Amino acid sequence: MKRRIKKQAIAILMTVMMVVGLVPANFVGGVSKVKAEGKEWLFGTKNVPEESQVKYEGTTGEYDGLTIDATAGKFDLSNNTDWAQFNTGAKVSFDVAGPTKVTVNGYNAGGYAVDGTACDADAKTDFVYYYTESAAKTIVIEATANTYLAYIKIEDYTPPAAGKEWLFGTKNVPAESQIKYQGTTGEYDGLTIDATAGKFDLSNNTDWAQFNTGAKVSFDVAGPTKVTVKGYSAGGYTVDGTACDADAQTDFEYYYDGLAAKTIVIEATANTYLAYIKTEDYDPPVSGNAESFTFVMDEKAEGGVVKTGEYKFGDSTLLLAGETVDGKITQYTVKKIRKL
Repeated sequence: MKRRIKKQAIAILMTVMMVVGLVPANFVGGVSKVKAEGKEWLFGTKNVPEESQVKYEGTTGEYDGLTIDATAGKFDLSNNTDWAQFNTGAKVSFDVAGPTKVTVNGYNAGGYAVDGTACDADAKTDFVYYYTESAAKTIVIEATANTYLAYIKIEDYTPPAAGKEWLFGTKNVPAESQIKYQGTTGEYDGLTIDATAGKFDLSNNTDWAQFNTGAKVSFDVAGPTKVTVKGYSAGGYTVDGTACDADAQTDFEYYYDGLAAKTIVIEATANTYLAYIKTEDYDPPVSGNAESFTFVMDEKAEGGVVKTGEYKFGDSTLLLAGETVDGKITQYTVKKIRKL
């Protein structure tokens, strides 16, 4: 079994004493607001009545439930048939009541951020952002470059629960669900199938799903997740862009350790077969550095004895135990010139 973790290595400094680091907890705030379910804003003069074709530059305003802050930048619905002008510094915001999928289509590659997450979609391609918290929140879309927006769409989103397992092959899939996609798209039991290139076929093998070059299978995860895939051949696919290097008919494990929800894509890079895909919750290792310090016993001694207990060093705590007296560890007796 091979393990692949996309994670920065943890630096651990070993000292002569055990150090326990204190990790601050994160604080998440919310707002007491609600949203319209399944709202869609289509921009461009062909979609917006003339009387509603607002233009804000150096000021603030609103449009159909969107709050516009163009004190820096520009938001203009009046000058393009298909797009809203959205210049650097302008902000569009709206309220959501809980977990929400936000879809934005921009004219350029990138050029804006959704709730602080930079768009990495190609030009004129949907960028999807998932807000997964249960608390209400104001989502802000900010222009980081001069660009245009075709639309903003929001819809309810149920964060996926990890622990899902898809077993393939006709022995595991009921006859009515033995789908075949080639040159088209579809879905199977929560999996999104894109076989516009390639092929995904659940109907022609007892133990495996046919998965030909170019086909893609995707699913959503809510946060850190372990993904296990078993393929018929050695390699032959990628998981979230990471090439499988497992042997034939051997599990390949991929670890997504991001805190944000994400769509994981498995793509066939050669003609192969899949036995199963499994997901489960995953706790990423905590990255960070242990503090290094010197503890001089003589300096802490009182009457030749160092008391046991906790000693603070910066943000860390040293727990000191010494010799046993009457069945209890109570003290450490310092010998002359001895240092620990």
